[in-house]
Amino acid sequence: MEQWGASSIGAFFTRSAEWAISLKGPTVVLLTDGRTFVAGLIDPEPLVVRPGHIWSEVIFTPTDGVPIAVDGIPNSRAQEMLVQVGRERNKQLAIVEFRHKCKRFDTLIEPIVQWWRGMTNEIETYKSAHWWLPQELVDRWQTDRSKVLQDNAELTRLLGDAEVMKYVQTKGHEVKSALEWRVKDIPSYIAALNEEHLKCELIDCTHFLDNVEKSPLTKEQARSVICFDNRVMTVAAAGSGKTSTMVAKAGYALYRRITTADKILMLAFNGKAAKELQHRADERLKKIGIEPGTIKAQTFHAFGFGVIGRATGKKPSLASWVEKKKELEKLAELIDGLKDRDEHLDPVGPF
Repeated sequence: MEQWGASSIGAFFTRSAEWAISLKGPTVVLLTDGRTFVAGLIDPEPLVVRPGHIWSEVIFTPTDGVPIAVDGIPNSRAQEMLVQVGRERNKQLAIVEFRHKCKRFDTLIEPIVQWWRGMTNEIETYKSAHWWLPQELVDRWQTDRSKVLQDNAELTRLLGDAEVMKYVQTKGHEVKSALEWRVKDIPSYIAALNEEHLKCELIDCTHFLDNVEKSPLTKEQARSVICFDNRVMTVAAAGSGKTSTMVAKAGYALYRRITTADKILMLAFNGKAAKELQHRADERLKKIGIEPGTIKAQTFHAFGFGVIGRATGKKPSLASWVEKKKELEKLAELIDGLKDRDEHLDPVGPF
């Protein structure tokens, strides 16, 4: 360990006490008058050298202490000391800066890891239950990701630092996965999972799909049954098996425990269709243990009447213009009123 101090001649002429300065890890140590003083290398100016004609005065400032002046070191040795101390100081500053960057990275990545962990847990829950991953989840995951990526520009800058990237390589699977999912196309990934889910369900649920109705469901019907997104619209021609698909979808929801029977409602536009739905549901779903009447089929009007009745405590009556069969006249009146109040409303065609 190299030391610097006053030369014997320098000490004599400057009347300086014996002293020695040395480097010890991240510190500079001064020994003088039998006492030890310590300064951190990253402290503001732990050493200041004031060169004279031959010898230099050194101002040593201990950490949280009072500056101490020592003298008698030859100018050349003082400069050597400054160069060495400066070199070690830069190393320590680099270490401190690196640690700061790593700490900041850990702070920024933690909420992303938490988000990733919650999302992947939900994905695994749906996959293990053999459920379709709905758009509602995708939207929420993307919204939540945007929130935890508010400092994404800073994180990106950190990831552009080679030393930080070496640190990242020492992190576990969760951190690396969270970084990957930071930029991953979630909708495309979930769409691929759902497509794989569909293929598996067509195989695993073959017996159900072939027997829930009198005839096996077609591929299009089966896909409509298995797709359990938040909102699904199936467009089909007359006689293409819409009723069979609705009944099968209700049965599939119970078969895969997606929901319970009391939370399923099938709606039709007229009473005849509603009765047919009810009859088919009672008949076909009884074989999978669903008691007749458990799943309700109603018209839109009957359902609306029921909701209003439960909310108000009385059954609503039809508007007078409905009873007098003047629906078109009332519709024209409503449209005209809206048109008068909103200049942007410009319906096409006469009313």
